[in-house]
Amino acid sequence: MSVRLMEQVWDMDIGATDRLVLLRLAWLADGHGVARTTIKGRRGLSPATGLGVRAVQYAIRSLVDAGHLQRLEQPGLGAEYHLRLDMLGGRS
Repeated sequence: MSVRLMEQVWDMDIGATDRLVLLRLAWLADGHGVARTTIKGRRGLSPATGLGVRAVQYAIRSLVDAGHLQRLEQPGLGAEYHLRLDMLGGRS
């Protein structure tokens, strides 16, 4: 868990769904801002956030498009999400 990353996410000017997904990823992230998880599954992003699978997928796409997140597929293991520390600056 990275409390520092979570604090940065709270200060960001993004929508509620994106914020919830990014907060969960920050919770899962290691000290380098890397989180490994799935969208579905018992411990995936969808059940952890209470959002539907499609809503999580859209949020991830939105966060990737905005440059806040990089997603690397890990076949058979889910995905690796890199939180862009330089892009999580919060409100200016």
